[in-house]
Amino acid sequence: MTIYNYLGFRLEAPPYLLSPAITSLVFFAYLGGTVSSRLAGRVLAAPVAELAGWRVGLATVSALCAVATLAFVLLVPRARGFSPGGARLREVGALVTANLRDRGLLVLYANGALVIGGFVTIYNYLGFRLEAPPYLLSPAITSLVFFAYLGGTVSSRLAGSLTVRWGRRRVLAAAGAAMSAGALLTLAPQLPVILLGLVVLTAAFFGAHAVASGWVGHRAVVGRAQATSLYNVFYYAASSLLGWLGGVAWVHAGWTGVALFVAGATLAAPLLALGSRSLHEPATATRRAAHPQNLTPSPVAARSSSAS
Repeated sequence: MTIYNYLGFRLEAPPYLLSPAITSLVFFAYLGGTVSSRLAGRVLAAPVAELAGWRVGLATVSALCAVATLAFVLLVPRARGFSPGGARLREVGALVTANLRDRGLLVLYANGALVIGGFVTIYNYLGFRLEAPPYLLSPAITSLVFFAYLGGTVSSRLAGSLTVRWGRRRVLAAAGAAMSAGALLTLAPQLPVILLGLVVLTAAFFGAHAVASGWVGHRAVVGRAQATSLYNVFYYAASSLLGWLGGVAWVHAGWTGVALFVAGATLAAPLLALGSRSLHEPATATRRAAHPQNLTPSPVAARSSSAS
């Protein structure tokens, strides 16, 4: 997630100087790669845990992560054209406050929070449903539902090309609506229909997340690093909170409660994006929200506002 959020800063700086449109396509291609890695960890852990215990399953995935980290450290090229800044804590606080006053950014934070909350909830509790009657699937077989993640490798790249053609707002709204439809499909008793709904929801999630997180960095007038960090805060806080609330729905209303809870949360995301005037407006208010000596405007903010 950290690499994804800050990769654009490097690509738009010397010596690359890529345009925001090209940078967005790179974002979506990178996200497609992370989808494959998430799938590998989940599909590997369950069969190993079933054969040798959960500790061995966890250790196997941890070893895989360690190998991947080492490979990244050895293979990543040296940074070029980058010099770290020396911002003080007070200045960073001013940047964070300024971005929290941007209503457009708050809409994007809310979108990311709602879609990840719905996504995590579905995957948290679907296994319980599939391992119970009438399906009675084993944990190893149930883990195969994570192959739905492959839909994200396609949708994240497709979202990149669609934003260039249709604009970020429309793609973001369509992805949220598709997530809601996918959640409702899982209410069907037929296993193939449940899996279809899961694939639709998963593909739509990765498209929505790619658009929202990429849009944050382009919209931010000041403190782009802080703006994307705030997106992470909302994103992971919502995955925990909404994932827990989905458990409350599961306990009191079963899968029907879970699916309706996710459908409502993910439908609120496109309604929020379409109904917000802030995403149509340039983020000039953010610039005025902090002291000019502490804030450096983003060089791509003005260019990115036209893409919404």
